[in-house]
Amino acid sequence: MTGIQPKFPNEDIPIRYILTDMDRWKDEIETMFVELSFYGDLLSAFTDSDKIAEQQTHLGRIRSIEEDTKSIRQEFLKFSNRFEGMMECEDVQCETHFFNAFREFKITAEQHLSHYRSYKATLLAYLKTD
Repeated sequence: MTGIQPKFPNEDIPIRYILTDMDRWKDEIETMFVELSFYGDLLSAFTDSDKIAEQQTHLGRIRSIEEDTKSIRQEFLKFSNRFEGMMECEDVQCETHFFNAFREFKITAEQHLSHYRSYKATLLAYLKTD
């Protein structure tokens, strides 16, 4: 059981949520690269000539997801750098600009993670049948 959390000023609460999301995205993006590399190596090790076309399709999909994940990571790094500027905002217009940028990136990141999880389930089902 966790103890009682300290009370934070209202203006700190959105920033704490952003930081929590950013920490999670960073971990998930790096984990994705490890998993995709593993799955690619695993599929490449199969030599079943009856399923070579299917294996190649999965390898192509893995490469595509890796490229998309590289783009997401670049966007994440840009956003992380911009977030430093948000910490120095002193007016509502500035904060609104950063919160809108965060919201847009969050949609992109969460969609990518969702697509990856869905494909990962498909890939694992395929690997299970081999």
